[in-house]
Amino acid sequence: MYDISDFDMQDALQGFSDGEFDDAESLRALKIAAARFHTIRKLLLCGLLAFEATGENSDFLRWSTAVEGLRTLNEITYSCYEGVRQILSEEESRQALLTSKSTLA
Repeated sequence: MYDISDFDMQDALQGFSDGEFDDAESLRALKIAAARFHTIRKLLLCGLLAFEATGENSDFLRWSTAVEGLRTLNEITYSCYEGVRQILSEEESRQALLTSKSTLA
């Protein structure tokens, strides 16, 4: 998990440019986004592992803030996952329809 190269960090933290994903439906764009997401997730987990946990009251504020951030991230990730799932489902249905039309012809 700690094996994060400088290049991967710089790539993930640069964000996205407008021209980078001109063909938003290409597999290449999805692979780049997934790789950056994976790197950022590893950075987040490393940050969480670096939190101190001494059992004092200050831990509660620190960890409750972290938990709230993770909940928000989970909601956003789930929403994005559902969007991708819906797009892939529509594409699969469209491909099945095209295949069935071509076999009938």
